[in-house]
Amino acid sequence: MNIFIGRFFVIIILGAICKKICNGKKMFCIGSGTIYFLVAALRSSYVGGDSFNYRRMFELLADKNIKFAFAYSEKDPIFNVLLSLLGKVTDNYSVLFAIVAVLFTITVWVYIYKYSDDPVLSVIVLLAFNLYQFSLTGMRQTIAISFVVLAIMAVHEEKKIQPYIWVLIASLFHSSALVCLSIPILSKIRISTIAIRIAPIPLMICFIFRNSIAGMLVGLMSERGYGIDLSASGYTMMLVIFILYLIVALFVEEYAYFDKKYYISYMLLIVAVFFETLVTAQNIFFRIAFYFLIVLITVVPNVAERAINKNSRKILKVVLYVVLSVQYLFYTVGSCNVLPYTTFWQI
Repeated sequence: MNIFIGRFFVIIILGAICKKICNGKKMFCIGSGTIYFLVAALRSSYVGGDSFNYRRMFELLADKNIKFAFAYSEKDPIFNVLLSLLGKVTDNYSVLFAIVAVLFTITVWVYIYKYSDDPVLSVIVLLAFNLYQFSLTGMRQTIAISFVVLAIMAVHEEKKIQPYIWVLIASLFHSSALVCLSIPILSKIRISTIAIRIAPIPLMICFIFRNSIAGMLVGLMSERGYGIDLSASGYTMMLVIFILYLIVALFVEEYAYFDKKYYISYMLLIVAVFFETLVTAQNIFFRIAFYFLIVLITVVPNVAERAINKNSRKILKVVLYVVLSVQYLFYTVGSCNVLPYTTFWQI
């Protein structure tokens, strides 16, 4: 049994125990967050598709000045500056991995603690849709996602300026995060429950015309060299996410009954599904989808927990636990080249 499967069952057991004790939600978030931090921070540079490249980049820039680091790459140079500054303190790449891991786990697990009714299911969602696994490979965007999560929390707290500040900071590490400047704007659109339920129709139309839409959007990113690249690998994930959207849309009225700001999460989820439809035309759109897809870790458990009919609630939770666990254990557990897992002292 590899470490990711073993850790998964530890989380399930930990969640069951924490439900029986006082402050169990806080204890679970602290415990599970610590486990996932250690897995990310202690990994070797061979865990994660791009981890070794980031190690090499760090070792190259560690003894270079800031001016050289800034000029090293035209794309998102602030990350290179961070590597140069960190290199003045240590040349141990595990410190870099730990910094990225602590930023991601703190922001995401605080988001889960504050806004999820079932943090165990939130963690399963995080795993089933590659959101955690990606944090072990795409380090620049992982930092950006962390700041976007802060922006989403600021939106929920009705902050006016903070969401824009967090997104701008995120864009310094990965310019694709600039698309998230739309988040505070979208949060002001009070989309109705009826609109949420009929949203799959325009989303299916977008899927039909995905090549044309992707072509126009790729044109805006021409400097990064992207083009139309049909990829069958994106269909399965898109289908699962689309079905999951149908489920949460079905129970939107129950969700809205308990959360008057329901439209914020649902609006961001619609945007996430839209970009997922484009992934099959150009795989790079998964990077944009991830920024918005993060709301799934609160929407899914909250919908399951807030179903008014008790029988519906039980059935829905069982189905979600089983389906998402199967997806993780049999399909996405080794995604992003995180297997075989080795620690930094093993290599």
